[in-house]
Amino acid sequence: MYAVLKYPDVFGGAAVFSPAFWIAPQMINDAQEFKSNYKPAIYFVCGELESDKMVSDLKAVYDAVKQTGNTNLFFKTVPQGRHNEAFWKSEMYDCYNWLQKVKTNK
Repeated sequence: MYAVLKYPDVFGGAAVFSPAFWIAPQMINDAQEFKSNYKPAIYFVCGELESDKMVSDLKAVYDAVKQTGNTNLFFKTVPQGRHNEAFWKSEMYDCYNWLQKVKTNK
């Protein structure tokens, strides 16, 4: 997430799966302050059974990026999703297809 906000011209998109935003709470501020002619495609997904703050943290960062005018965003929570490789694997196909379809705006 940090890389796509810091270098959107290099990283035109990101798959943000179950991020540990509680470790980096400044990410919300970084997302709010994001200014670029590039509008990277960002796919946000997490499981609702991961942690107490996972969904709210993910939604806060998603909302912050959306408020910058970027419409190349996707947000999804999965009711039975848990923080593990099996969950992420089950979401990878949809994520990859979405990222392939979305064109970043410059």
